[in-house]
Amino acid sequence: MRQTYSDMHIAYQEMIFAYRYTWQGKHTGRSPGLPIAPTGQEVILKGCVVLHTADGKVIVEFEYSGYLGFLQQLSIMPLG
Repeated sequence: MRQTYSDMHIAYQEMIFAYRYTWQGKHTGRSPGLPIAPTGQEVILKGCVVLHTADGKVIVEFEYSGYLGFLQQLSIMPLG
């Protein structure tokens, strides 16, 4: 890039933090957010969280997770 563009400057606007996770558990209870009867199924949810910070505090959080696969594991959504 420096050979092609003279006087090149790069400015970073913000620092973004991210982490990936794997969550797993056994569906043995009823959740207010997903009110279905317990299935006894072992489930795994994988995802990523992106955090925007300002002055050392989290101001925005985005979560990107595989909820379709999660619901398929609970037999709520059909496979493929």
